[in-house]
Amino acid sequence: MGSPLVRWLAGRSPEDLAAILTHRPDVLVAPPLADLGALAGRLQMNGSVLAAFATVPLPAIQVVDAIAGCGGPAVTEERLATTLGRTPGDPDLVAALTVLAERALVWADADGTLRMAGALWSACAGPSRGAGWRARFDPEPPALTLADAPDDLVAREAAAAGTLAVEQVGALLDAIPIALLKSGGVGARELRR
Repeated sequence: MGSPLVRWLAGRSPEDLAAILTHRPDVLVAPPLADLGALAGRLQMNGSVLAAFATVPLPAIQVVDAIAGCGGPAVTEERLATTLGRTPGDPDLVAALTVLAERALVWADADGTLRMAGALWSACAGPSRGAGWRARFDPEPPALTLADAPDDLVAREAAAAGTLAVEQVGALLDAIPIALLKSGGVGARELRR
């Protein structure tokens, strides 16, 4: 029945497919999808994969890094869990894998093997790390500490940032000629040469 992704998509419920399409709306461009093979092809396109990967949280990125470190693009959940210092079925690991599956970036085959999208594997493939290597996995974001700043310091920094912004816009306007409309306004394109 085709590629591993096509087989995995064929086993998804309509709700699961809707979740994938919600997270990857770029695959719905014309022409309409004829079948799961066409959907899988669009889900594997480099630009689409990398755009979807840019939307995932840190724990999911760390899972992808761990799969790559295990020598992916296919790895067992047990090996991944061990590499991350977790157990198979760990709720945080399952949550990260769910985020990736909802974007068709990493999915589990019928036999439990985790597979990574080809374009994602191409982007992050590196040398396989040794058997004792442990990947970092931080399911909870680090706590941020806030520090009070004196009002005069905030005002001074705001003024400096505003001045820099005005200078940069001025330099940009000097470098790029502005198209003027016959009525005297600024045009989006040049009307005369």
